[in-house]
Amino acid sequence: MYEHRSRIWLLILLAFLMLSCQIANNPIQSTTPQTTQGNDNNNSGQTFSPITPTLPVSTDTVTPNVPTDTPGITPSPTSDTPMVTPKTEAANCRFGPGTVYSTVGGLKVGGVVPIHATIADMSWWQIESPQDPGTFCWVSAAVTNATGNLALVPIVPVPTGIVTAVDVNTPPVVHGFCGGPNATSFNVTITTNGPATVQWHFEIFNSGGTLLNSTTDQPMVFAAAGSQTYLSDAYKRDCGSYIVKAVITSPNALSGQASWTVVQP
Repeated sequence: MYEHRSRIWLLILLAFLMLSCQIANNPIQSTTPQTTQGNDNNNSGQTFSPITPTLPVSTDTVTPNVPTDTPGITPSPTSDTPMVTPKTEAANCRFGPGTVYSTVGGLKVGGVVPIHATIADMSWWQIESPQDPGTFCWVSAAVTNATGNLALVPIVPVPTGIVTAVDVNTPPVVHGFCGGPNATSFNVTITTNGPATVQWHFEIFNSGGTLLNSTTDQPMVFAAAGSQTYLSDAYKRDCGSYIVKAVITSPNALSGQASWTVVQP
């Protein structure tokens, strides 16, 4: 009995030893892929199908940061140069800073021009006339927009108007008697482009250009641009041809003339 059990245990031990030897000679193959060291070039001609990992799907809603249009911004002037442009309608450009001066031009909508001068209250701007370069006129600050450093604009005195036209009229022929005085009447129309006190006088010449008579200066006051007419007294001369001249001495020099002839029927 004891001997029979010993044999059984011996057989079990031998079987165990034989199994151990078999496992040592045939190790289990690993399923983990081997990494080959080298460059990143695929020289083997093999096509690799990379595994795309499955990422968790987010339930958050992402709002893209799309920029919106920014309202147009008027840039600040890059220059301190004072400039002026009409607001909504074309602006009259006058000889002086006020509606009592005549219009000599205009500034169209969209036109932007430099400011050259102003008056003490800065209610009018002097510019170069767009229609007559080299001459200057005035636009109202009330109907224009001014930009730039207006402190740079020089202040000038309010200008006086000047005489722009002198018209003298007399009958071209006066019928009378030779040897006796023959009355002739004439009138003078003076036009200014603004407020002014005009000083003027008459001069009478014969056909040869000899001065026969001259009056002293007399004033003609204008509160605004416009025309005034002076009616002369009767002027008496013998037969012959004559010239009458109206001479402006202030605020500027200007004259006008007419001629007539005294004849006997």
